Amino acid sequence: MEENLARLDELGGPHSYGIYPFGWAMAGNTPFKRHKGHTYAGGIRAPLIIRWPEGIKAKGETRRQFYHAVDVTPTLLDPVGLPLPSHINGIEQIPLHGTSMAHTLNDDDADTHKKIQHFETTGHRAIWQEGWKAVTFHTKGDDFETETWELYHLDEDMAEIDNLAEQYPEKLKEIIDLWWQEAERYGVLPLDDGSSKNGVGWWPEPKSRWVLYQDAVLPHHFKAGPRLLGASHRITAHIKRDSTEGGIIVSDGGRFGGWGFFIQDNRLHYTVNNFGELCRVTSSETIPTGEVTLRLDVTRTGEDEGQVRFFMDDRSAGEGLLALFHHYNFTNEPLEVG
Repeated sequence: MEENLARLDELGGPHSYGIYPFGWAMAGNTPFKRHKGHTYAGGIRAPLIIRWPEGIKAKGETRRQFYHAVDVTPTLLDPVGLPLPSHINGIEQIPLHGTSMAHTLNDDDADTHKKIQHFETTGHRAIWQEGWKAVTFHTKGDDFETETWELYHLDEDMAEIDNLAEQYPEKLKEIIDLWWQEAERYGVLPLDDGSSKNGVGWWPEPKSRWVLYQDAVLPHHFKAGPRLLGASHRITAHIKRDSTEGGIIVSDGGRFGGWGFFIQDNRLHYTVNNFGELCRVTSSETIPTGEVTLRLDVTRTGEDEGQVRFFMDDRSAGEGLLALFHHYNFTNEPLEVG
């Protein structure tokens, strides 16, 4: 509290990371339950405004048919008659998941073409089926198979107040089973609530090696790329230097958290950032020009400690100790090769 008050004038500026309390997050979602990160309505419902002067005759009207964010793309493709390509640059694309809602744009009474929609975020799950919704609140580390589900009839109870699970147990079981089928179909499984501290991003198979190229950018999402803080890891970079200028080799994060492997003053550096608290290790050797292979080995040696070793063309180039080596890596800036 004292630290927050001392920096009160920085709130809302570039040196602050604004996250308001759970209570206000829930209040802002009224009348819906909970907030972002959950699969109650408070976590998955959002307004959508569509403007198309030449194609939509209605003005200022509200549509209440049930649709999902995955339905936006097919809705845009539908009126212009564009097919979704099955291959791009020779690479097979995943099938389109959504359903067009274009037929509702000029017909307020039109029925939704959508019949089912699953939800999942860090273990919280839900499924909507033709007006009914089953939802479960997941506690990190608990067994996904034995958690209690709730049942709501959204056509009559949009705010999810009246839990009908005991009244309609067969209906509940039917759509829970349907959730598992949809999860299998759309690649949700295996479930991951983030409780594992293996230090790498989620992948359909165990992924211990990533190959990234110049200018690669991975959005900061816990399933989109390697999460390295707190885990032993190795980074190998094949570069060609035309001068002794410095620059980033690869980094993940920014002002509020992350790590970076870079060249500065003709030496290698590895730095970690934990909410503005920094720790850096620097190579003892300078980097040659021309083609060179740079390597960084980081070995976890304690609860909050890591040993860093630098190599240039497999020759030792210095080492040091990281005194900040947390598992937690909270930042919204991407991983970039650069």
